Amino acid sequence: MERTIRYGLIDLANRTTQRVTLQAARFGTWGMLGEELAFWWQQDREAVALTTGPLTGCGAPGTGAMAWNYLKEGRLHTLATEGRLGAWLRYAGLDALVFCGKTDGPLWLEVSAQELTLRAGKPSYAALAAQKPTEEAVVATVRPRGILEDGLFALSDRSLARRLLDKGLTALVVDAGEEGGLAVADSARLARLCVELYSWAAKEGPLAGDRNAPARYLSLDHMAPLNKRDIYMNPACTPEEQLYAALGILWSPHLEGRDRRADTAALLEACLGGRCDPAELDRLGNYLARLRLTNLEGGEA
Repeated sequence: MERTIRYGLIDLANRTTQRVTLQAARFGTWGMLGEELAFWWQQDREAVALTTGPLTGCGAPGTGAMAWNYLKEGRLHTLATEGRLGAWLRYAGLDALVFCGKTDGPLWLEVSAQELTLRAGKPSYAALAAQKPTEEAVVATVRPRGILEDGLFALSDRSLARRLLDKGLTALVVDAGEEGGLAVADSARLARLCVELYSWAAKEGPLAGDRNAPARYLSLDHMAPLNKRDIYMNPACTPEEQLYAALGILWSPHLEGRDRRADTAALLEACLGGRCDPAELDRLGNYLARLRLTNLEGGEA
């Protein structure tokens, strides 16, 4: 699963941004968490990273998955979530965002396929939505009760939102633009797999989810009562669910009966090319378990 990782380094203290490209030899983005991000956590123990997986945004059901990552008592703490934000980030050419430092005034981040721009202020969702570069751009606002995507769905819990607000980050706007997109190794195979998965789910009955407020993007569990207060609920609670979330997919109960390991391996092959042995998923799961038990505050993985 070696792959090129592209991330945006957002230095809030100095109000600077930088695009960084590296080769993650171990398990893609999650290898970077144990290596590259350990350096930034050594510089700033309060740093926060938003990461995606190799399947995020590929179009298969559940591939709106992404994760917020930070240190808790020196160890990696991860909040999996789903929505448009991670997918649009990849369409704009980035696999992750790293927020370090702390600003002396509120800032919000605008991401496009060409630029990463920090802007001063704490604009409302309505103000940001009114000035979106394109209709499809994603607006995520950071508020004390959570991070809200497009003003509707909670992408985090209160503790993560407060952590970002303490650093001075108030919003993110991500626009992939007309030139944005996601390159895959075998688009025809990916399309066949997507149709197969959606067709299977449709046979299982109406696609209504059981979570209070999941996001409406690339998920089969998307029905949320819009007249109720948004509540973040972590959709990846078990080690197996955390494994799939790390790869960028949240499997739906509507796909029970499928061989998730085989389907995940097939999707990875279509997206990345090459051969993916389902046993590789076990090695990734073990790696993630060890990573979460490692003290990363000292800059070691």
